[in-house]
Amino acid sequence: MSTARKSPPVTLRRLSQVQPANIEIGRDGNPARLDDRPVEQIRERWVVEEGWWTDAPVRRAYAELVLADGALAIVFEDLTGGGWYRHASPNRPRRGGARGRGRG
Repeated sequence: MSTARKSPPVTLRRLSQVQPANIEIGRDGNPARLDDRPVEQIRERWVVEEGWWTDAPVRRAYAELVLADGALAIVFEDLTGGGWYRHASPNRPRRGGARGRGRG
């Protein structure tokens, strides 16, 4: 009788895709709307800086948004190249287009 344990199958999961986002900035400087949907709350903020030693550094200011309809969205402002983007699940297409960043 064999006592060798079988390893569980490896499951690969596709990373979320980055898509341009239409962000309207409120008077306080925070995202107020995402693709015409009101932002109810900003749950978390963080900054990612990597590759600063290369010719293509990455600097992004992230925010996890709670929208008025209860949906969650992770967006970031590209601090190097400009513009706002969102991480969209490959299983759930998101609305939005290449409209860039708005001020309001």
